[in-house]
Amino acid sequence: MDEQIIVNQAVNRYHRLDEILRSQLLEDEDAAFLRGRKFELTLLIYTLDEQAMARLTERSTQTGEG
Repeated sequence: MDEQIIVNQAVNRYHRLDEILRSQLLEDEDAAFLRGRKFELTLLIYTLDEQAMARLTERSTQTGEG
């Protein structure tokens, strides 16, 4: 699966969880679980972004542009 597709799906899931948290009255346990999932998605997105930035930096260094 393409990395950009994974990021897009993670962002979409994050927004859906955020919408659920805002629009529904949830038990504390359920709300905590959803907040945990949002945090995991944030870490995934951040990690993939950092990897993409590192690859761009590598390419730039290899071509002598950076």
